Amino acid sequence: MRAMYRPERGLLQESPNIGNHNYFLANDALLAVRAAELSGDKELADNLRTTLQKYRVEGNDFIEVAWGKTIPWPPKHFEDPGSLVEQQGDDRILTIRHEGPGYFYDWSAYSNLAFMAAVNEFNRGNREAARRLYELEMGTFDGQGFPDKAFHDRKGVYETLGLAWGAYAAAKLCLDPPATLLETLRAQQDPVTGGFHTHYRLDAYRLADPDVETTSVALLAFQTLQKRECPDK
Repeated sequence: MRAMYRPERGLLQESPNIGNHNYFLANDALLAVRAAELSGDKELADNLRTTLQKYRVEGNDFIEVAWGKTIPWPPKHFEDPGSLVEQQGDDRILTIRHEGPGYFYDWSAYSNLAFMAAVNEFNRGNREAARRLYELEMGTFDGQGFPDKAFHDRKGVYETLGLAWGAYAAAKLCLDPPATLLETLRAQQDPVTGGFHTHYRLDAYRLADPDVETTSVALLAFQTLQKRECPDK
C-alpha cells in the first residue's frame, strides 16, 4: 500500500492508471489508516490521520463499520464518483458521503454489503444475527467468487471487494473462511504495487487497476485473521 502513497498530497492515490489523479478521504484514507495501524506502519497511519484531520473527515456513516462502530442500516446511497473537496492542479481530493437520497434496500444483493451487514450486527453485539448473515452470504460462494448483482451486471466479472469483506467478516466472527476464498483473494494482489485488483474473471485474474479501498479491506482481513484471538472457538 505504501507504493500508492503520495507525500505531496498526504494521501493514497486511488489507483495507478484509472484513478491516478483521484485521492479519496472516505472511504480510502479512513480504511488505509486502520490497515496501516494493524500492519505496524505507524508513520503512514499518522500521515493519513493528519490529512484527514486537516479536512475534518472522521467518517461517513458507512465505512466506520470496519473499525468496530455501528452504522445506520440499510445505508444511504452515495454520490459517484464522490464529492469534490479540493482541486490541486489535475489532482482531485474527494470524499464519499452516504447522504442519499434513497437507501440501499437491495443491500443483500451485493456480497460486500451483505458481509458489512454481518459485521455491523457483530459490532452491535448481535453475534447470532451476525453469524446468520455471514452464513447466508458465504453460502453463495461458488468456489471462485460471489455471483451477486454486481457479477451479473458486469456479465460474469467478480468483484474482489466481496472476497475481502467476506474474509474480514469471518475474522471478526472467529470463523474460518473457505481456503479457496483466501487463495482467490491473494491472487488479486499486484506483485509490483502490492495493491489488490478490483475485478477478475475465471479466465483473467487481476482485471482493472488495484485500488485503495479494495486493498485496505483485503489487508484488514488478512491482518485480522492473523492476529485474532478466539478463546471461545
